[in-house]
Amino acid sequence: MIHLDSIALPGLELLVNVSLKTLCLAWVVWTAVSLCRVRDATVLSRLNLCLLIGMMLMPILVIASPRIALPWISVNSVVADSQPHPTQNLHDFNNANPAAVKDTPMDFQSHPVASNITDNAYSKQAMEPSGIPTVDDDRVSGLEMVPTDNQTLVPTSQIQPIESSDRSTRTTSTSTITWVALVVLGTYFVGALAMLARTTIGCLRCTGIASRARRVTALLPSNSLHTDLLPTDDPALSVWQSDEISVPVTVGFWSPKILLPTDWPQWEHELVQIAIAHEREHQRRGDTLTMLLSSFNLAIYWFHPIAWTLQRRLAELAEHVCDDSVILTTGHRHTYAKHLIWMAQRATDLQRQPLLVGMARGPMIEQRIERIIDFSRPLSQRLSKSVASFVALVVIALSVMIAGVTARAQQRENPDSDPSTTSPADDVKPSLSGRVIGPDQKPVAGATVYLRTRQANATRSEPQETTTDNIGRFVFKELPDGEHQLVAAASGMSSRVKRYQGEKVSPDENEIELQLSASPTLQVEVYSKKDQSTVRDAIVRLNWSDIKRDHAVDERGTATIDGLTAEEWSVEVRAPGYAEQNHTVRLPTGGYTTIKSYLDPGASLAGRVVDDAGTPIGDLGLSVFPGDMSGGQIEYVKTQPDGTYRFDCLPMGGLRLSSNSPDHSNQDWQVSLTAKPGETQTLDLTVPRRPDGGSIKGTVVDKDGHPIANASISNHGRSSNLIRETGSDEQGRFHLQNLYSPDELVVQANGYAPVQMSIAGKVTEPPSEIKIVLQPGHSIAGKVVDERGKSIPDVFIVSNGRTGGGLRISRTTKSDVDGRFNFNSLPKGATLDFRKSGFTALGDRELPLDRDDEVVITMPDQGMLRGRAIDESTGKPIPSFNVRITFSPDRKPGEPSGGLTGNRVHEGEAFSSVTGRFELLDLIQGMPLQVTVSAEGYQPAVLRRVVAQRDSEAAADVYRLKPIDPSQHFTLSGKVVDEDGNGIAGLEMRLIACSEQRGDSRAEFPFNWEMVLNGQVAQSAEVTQFLKTISKPDGSFTFANVQPAVDMEIAYWGDGAVRSRMQGIEKLKPDARETLVIRASRGGEVTGKIDIDSFHGISQIQLSGSDGTLPAILSPDKSSYVIKNVPPGTHRLIVYGPPIRADELNGFFRMDVVKRVPCEIEQGQTLQIDLAAVTPPSQDD
Repeated sequence: MIHLDSIALPGLELLVNVSLKTLCLAWVVWTAVSLCRVRDATVLSRLNLCLLIGMMLMPILVIASPRIALPWISVNSVVADSQPHPTQNLHDFNNANPAAVKDTPMDFQSHPVASNITDNAYSKQAMEPSGIPTVDDDRVSGLEMVPTDNQTLVPTSQIQPIESSDRSTRTTSTSTITWVALVVLGTYFVGALAMLARTTIGCLRCTGIASRARRVTALLPSNSLHTDLLPTDDPALSVWQSDEISVPVTVGFWSPKILLPTDWPQWEHELVQIAIAHEREHQRRGDTLTMLLSSFNLAIYWFHPIAWTLQRRLAELAEHVCDDSVILTTGHRHTYAKHLIWMAQRATDLQRQPLLVGMARGPMIEQRIERIIDFSRPLSQRLSKSVASFVALVVIALSVMIAGVTARAQQRENPDSDPSTTSPADDVKPSLSGRVIGPDQKPVAGATVYLRTRQANATRSEPQETTTDNIGRFVFKELPDGEHQLVAAASGMSSRVKRYQGEKVSPDENEIELQLSASPTLQVEVYSKKDQSTVRDAIVRLNWSDIKRDHAVDERGTATIDGLTAEEWSVEVRAPGYAEQNHTVRLPTGGYTTIKSYLDPGASLAGRVVDDAGTPIGDLGLSVFPGDMSGGQIEYVKTQPDGTYRFDCLPMGGLRLSSNSPDHSNQDWQVSLTAKPGETQTLDLTVPRRPDGGSIKGTVVDKDGHPIANASISNHGRSSNLIRETGSDEQGRFHLQNLYSPDELVVQANGYAPVQMSIAGKVTEPPSEIKIVLQPGHSIAGKVVDERGKSIPDVFIVSNGRTGGGLRISRTTKSDVDGRFNFNSLPKGATLDFRKSGFTALGDRELPLDRDDEVVITMPDQGMLRGRAIDESTGKPIPSFNVRITFSPDRKPGEPSGGLTGNRVHEGEAFSSVTGRFELLDLIQGMPLQVTVSAEGYQPAVLRRVVAQRDSEAAADVYRLKPIDPSQHFTLSGKVVDEDGNGIAGLEMRLIACSEQRGDSRAEFPFNWEMVLNGQVAQSAEVTQFLKTISKPDGSFTFANVQPAVDMEIAYWGDGAVRSRMQGIEKLKPDARETLVIRASRGGEVTGKIDIDSFHGISQIQLSGSDGTLPAILSPDKSSYVIKNVPPGTHRLIVYGPPIRADELNGFFRMDVVKRVPCEIEQGQTLQIDLAAVTPPSQDD
């Protein structure tokens, strides 16, 4: 019969024993880490993972480990002293007679008996409660006796019985202890089951999300922005997409998957690269399995603070290591930090559950941002197998040793004391106090002190602040829970030299001393760009800061921000009625740096999106871009469930709105934002549903006819996010439904060369059956080294190949710690790209395939540019300036070339240096560039050709900026009217000023219409000013702060006017500059019907003339077209067929001309040209 005593007390003893030894193990490991000053996140992650495993194994180790006896007071001895248990005297009697000890209570106070209190007491030494008539002989004789120093073994004959009158009292006490132990154990098991249920539910949710995800094919259309990021030879590294997540995550425990939200194709290229690199590192490390183990550990030790702390540390270290891996791969610290904050804002509670491992774990974002932008911190590196094995061996050995430690009974000095008595906790919240002193050690009155608390439940916390009194003292009362840092700031001084490296303090710490030293001060002056007036209600925000983020401008429109550090700061300026303006500035070690922010008028755009049946569309991605597509995406939103959307703080004028959805047709809208500043313009949108594209079935086999399982079969639409994909089963069979394109299928499998095949005419209902044969893939193994022959780890390597159908196949991998890499599924003729921050990128390298030996690739050091900006008139350095680069127009044949990031080309990089010096890194060595240095109050200085050199060879070029005389500025304003004198609203207008006379041919490159429309003409060396505006409802327009130039013209276009130019602006007299009247010509119109049955598909229609081309607007069913605002003259109507991927265009789409129609258009004429039969183009076209 099983008695409660035999379960409750030993069970409680085991629970307490394991808990204490787990605490001891964690203390030893973490103390050793602190004493050895281990800072590398990879090492810390490995140590904590081994600690987790040791913690989970501790119950087994306690039972099975060999005993190491130490003098201590165990649970049993405490219970024995406080409540004498009648059967505990059965411990350790070598020659005891079972008959003599039956039902005989022992008096431990009058007869100290040696007792061997071991960790397996719950099994061999579990005692029967009083009232049990017999004791098992084996149970007694098998006990081990370990006497303490002051104890002797007492034979049974010397043990005196206790009077029977005491028995009932002791039996009642024993029963009470038993029931207390049962309650404690019951509570433990209820909590453990609840936590286990929580973990199980989390596993089921994760499994469901993974199973419902759709695989993003490794083969993207060649014109995809992200084609170099997703491909891989390893199916385990495939990327999937899910509409149940809003941020990238890794899910799955044995074969983890990378999941992206459905709107990822609309993200910037760098964001997709960063997201996939981050999640691939989680996948490589097996962090999902680690989080699963930590969740089970939490179910076992739900009551133990070590278990909660360990789970949090493992999650933080996993993100730390992955962040460092991304930085090593991309080198984009600030870009990564910006994207991480955006991801954290998108993250939902679903993504914050422990079993979903993602890049946007909200509670840790702020701490991660600190690390990412801390250039002084060494990045963590991958561990070698030998080091990782050594760490694991040490922790496991330590776990076994601690588990085997056994307590020996030891007399208590005060047996009558009650160990359970404790003093009540103080409910008063802790506080902090201290003082601020200056460089001269004197107290600083009026200094601002910021208390920044990092809390587990906040992604970004605004610091508390207070001001020092007249003797420099400060106090913070009622501190919240979390980790605390203090930063003091005063005029031109700060208490720390690096952002996020304030004084770490503990609650109730007093007499803290913060010493100030010189630091930079940033002044932001906010003006209206329209009339140069100050903006008094603006807010200046520090995007990443450990002090107060938002700073209001004063009545002079100036925000003064102290307490900054000598590094790069990102500033955002917002004000009601204006478009948001962003600045990036690198501050010097001290002094004042001034930014003048000129805000354009801004407004909001809002509306509702419905499908062609009038049903609201929720979760539809909408992106807004500049109308001329200069720069990148302004903002991205998703529609609400009722189909509504809203964009705020948009610039006035032309915008382009784009929709993206896998189930609806992608649409573009040209929008003219003409609402009054600060108001909202309404625009409702209709997005038709995409019709079902049919399906196809088939089998994938190798050259010998054997089925190929897990092959990827994909069908691609005309944009990178339009992909239908499925996989083959064990018999090689597949079924692909709702195709985007009825023309082609792409098939790939690990170890085989990819295939692109035509399925024209085979997409039927019921679906046709096809057979696909894959040939063995080509392979390459190599090693990447630097110019000194040293291996380069974590090089991002992209293979580019062709399927034979024009599609460009891209696969990616990374070099390992020894610089090695390999591919085994390449098509014939594949080339490789190599990229890593700090080195010159290598592109389209043709390397030998299918060789037995390694190919060695040498990556040259990075190229860089050095320069110095000076005032042309005084020769003094200019402290604040901006540097933009673009491709040199004077490039020589054979010189290297490569891509440039959009921010360097369009926005440029801001510098603040008292010497006027700057450096641009991560360029291609030997690549010629055009460099433009601009500064407020100066005309830009341009060098048309500067070659990027390695560090040892890069000399500093001098950029001499000519001061601008503000008195020479003027305003250019007027009105655009039609032939009847009525104003034309919404016209796009550009003022182009040049330093050289352009001559009569105004449309030659780079001043042709294409360059003007997309804004790239502003990058030309001879362009000194490029201003934008839009005509108001009455047709009026204004260009403010116009600088005199040798050649000036106004280009304009839009609905209601033929695009044209007004030249000779530089010749206008001052009194005529503000009364301009531009008489726009009324254009003609070409329209017609399309006999779609006579074409095999139409991609677009254009009207070509002497002054460029005009695109046609096609109806949704492509049965008609219209071209507006056509200038009079001779033109040709050109019809293009469907896009065809072409090998000669590196896999990009080629659109062949299928029809040309010459036409003559008079002013204001509407000409109808119906398109029917296909006529081959002439040979001379």
